[in-house]
Amino acid sequence: MIVNRRTFNVKLGAEDDAVEHLLSGKEHPKIRALRAYRPLVSPFSTVCMEIEFDSMADYEEVWAAWRADPDTAAFMERWYELTLPGGTNEIWEVRTRR
Repeated sequence: MIVNRRTFNVKLGAEDDAVEHLLSGKEHPKIRALRAYRPLVSPFSTVCMEIEFDSMADYEEVWAAWRADPDTAAFMERWYELTLPGGTNEIWEVRTRR
């Protein structure tokens, strides 16, 4: 399994709106889980999202479908109203103890 963790810099006071907006996106059958985090103790004006996938192939399929979706432009227009430049995009391989 892999996890795509993305952190975003948001405008002051926009944390709740940003988290709700991240969670409002369309579901996809190849997404195992999607979580959005609002900070309690962290760098100021930051939110985080994690998406779980079974494989890199699933990751690539989901993001290709998202980029091709005609609703993505409206999602991103609102997103840019809430966010500032910067952030991170990480992909982690998850290993567990059995």
